[in-house]
Amino acid sequence: MDYRTFVQRVQEVGEIETPEDAERIIAGTLETLGERLEGTHRSHVATQLPGELRPHLEKRPYRGVFLLPEFYNRVAARADVGRPHAERLSQAVMAVLREAISAGEWRDMSGALSVDYGELLGRPRVPPTAPLPHP
Repeated sequence: MDYRTFVQRVQEVGEIETPEDAERIIAGTLETLGERLEGTHRSHVATQLPGELRPHLEKRPYRGVFLLPEFYNRVAARADVGRPHAERLSQAVMAVLREAISAGEWRDMSGALSVDYGELLGRPRVPPTAPLPHP
């Protein structure tokens, strides 16, 4: 997938008005993802992205494990959007990222993230099960 198509797809999926707004959320999401992924996973994903997107993923050093709420907070700050928008729009970026990289690389990258990232990765939320009543 080339850069222009990636931006257009994020615009479509995220229902974003302008390419500039899409580029801002793409940059914020990929920079934050880059902080969360260790070197090997980050570099493997980066090699499958258009050249214009690679620097965003590689811009910041690995910061270790942080949970999904912190991911959204960082995206919100970088993209200069509110937290609810950061959640929805970063999910759109990740949906397009899934289209842009190989299925094997998506699996590897997803496996490197903690379980709470399921929402970001498009996995349905599983409600906690209610305890069984005692007879």
